[in-house]
Amino acid sequence: ALELLLARISAGGGQGKSVMSAFRSFRLVRLLRMVKNWKSIHSLLDTISRASSDIRSFAVLLSLLIFVFALMGMQLFANRLRFDGVSGLPVDISDPRYADADVPRSNFDDFMWSLVTVFQVLSGENWNTVLYDCWKTSKAAPVYFVSLVVLGIFCALNLFLALLLKQFDGSELVTGRIHPEEEEMSRRVADKVQNHDGPGLERRCPSMQALCEDLVSSKRLDMLLTFAIVASSIALALDNPLNDPSSNLAKTLLILNLIFTAIFLAEFCIRVVANGLKGYFLDGWNILDFATVVASILELCRIE
Repeated sequence: ALELLLARISAGGGQGKSVMSAFRSFRLVRLLRMVKNWKSIHSLLDTISRASSDIRSFAVLLSLLIFVFALMGMQLFANRLRFDGVSGLPVDISDPRYADADVPRSNFDDFMWSLVTVFQVLSGENWNTVLYDCWKTSKAAPVYFVSLVVLGIFCALNLFLALLLKQFDGSELVTGRIHPEEEEMSRRVADKVQNHDGPGLERRCPSMQALCEDLVSSKRLDMLLTFAIVASSIALALDNPLNDPSSNLAKTLLILNLIFTAIFLAEFCIRVVANGLKGYFLDGWNILDFATVVASILELCRIE
């Protein structure tokens, strides 16, 4: 199947090479792996993810609010935001100049534009201009926009912040509790100490899995991978499809690409031996790493 895929891509000529070269950009996603090693940011993302259930309910409430105000805006201002290009005064629908009148970009003429306009007001982007335009055509505009700002910005935004702060009350950023991965590492160390042979017995040679587990928990490996990720991203930034393939820069980048792919492939093998194939794919970060390794190998195996 892999040979068929490579043959099909190579048959596509330059377009196929572009697709394969695009696979290399997936290695930039490995920069997110540093978030896992950066404990404070990792804890912050964990806290936000725990609030996702409450945020989903908030998203439904916000969607209903936008839907209601979009329909209300259509009833009040649809086809009424027409202004004279010279005086800026509103033009009535019965006026012959109505067809050629200026229509502001933010309007309530149809449902989609009404949704966009309501979202613009909620974001605070130039919402006062929309208010003044609508005020010229309807005396109900101040009541409509004040209600939208109070309910949508003041109440909804504060509710969103309250949902996040509720999760931060029990977060490890506040309590300082040990991260689950650190607890798992401590448990493994305790198991090794408990199962260690006594001083009078012959020490057994460590197995390959034990060696790989030590490497996975080693900070030196994390430092090496972090350096490889950053250096790989810099090399990818220096790579240009217009570079001469025979130039020294292109040859150097190709050698670096081989080195980085070998490092990431070695990391994959070490983690598979340490955690087992099933245990490896239980971690979402590992699935992301595996995808980037496969993409790098496919890019190297392309047929010129």
